[in-house]
Amino acid sequence: MHQSLGPARSAVEQTDWHDQEERAFLTGLASRLQVALRKGETRALIMVAAPRALGMLREVYSPAVRKAIRAEVAKDLVKLPVHEIEKHLLSPHAVTRGARIRRQRSASSLM
Repeated sequence: MHQSLGPARSAVEQTDWHDQEERAFLTGLASRLQVALRKGETRALIMVAAPRALGMLREVYSPAVRKAIRAEVAKDLVKLPVHEIEKHLLSPHAVTRGARIRRQRSASSLM
């Protein structure tokens, strides 16, 4: 029986499988957004995601996706029913309560 003595730990860190899967999903999402822009399926994006996920997405956005982003809402709305999400995003007060919006361009530059 071998026991570890003292505060020494393994030099190998544990793999965070959840983090890896989340990053893979978000990388795939960023790629899909790139394809949608290239195919003309959309021209502008408003990104809504939990702050941590939004940070991960920012790391993998292509230049075209960055350019298409009009605003970001750093808020986790995933557990809300669809009608509540719609209400939240359509209400001017809901967006300012607890959500940080980063506007990429002024409305005049969208024309």
